[in-house]
Amino acid sequence: MGEMAKDAGMKYIVITSKHHDGFALFETKASKWNVVDGTAYGKDLLKPLAAACKKYGIRLDFITLRRRTGIIREVQLPVK
Repeated sequence: MGEMAKDAGMKYIVITSKHHDGFALFETKASKWNVVDGTAYGKDLLKPLAAACKKYGIRLDFITLRRRTGIIREVQLPVK
């Protein structure tokens, strides 16, 4: 994924890491409502994406959505 993004000229990726219904694309102890514990796939989707972005120098930002407040929270993790 990282190499393909770099070859396409991408400088950053923004992904919704947690949907407003609470479903997370990463493993979390806060809830079983996540891709690891709540699906047959059973793997964290964001760890390999983060590793690929770091390897190829692509900025990765996560967005979490919250239903009640209507607030979109963006967390920026700089690639070093």
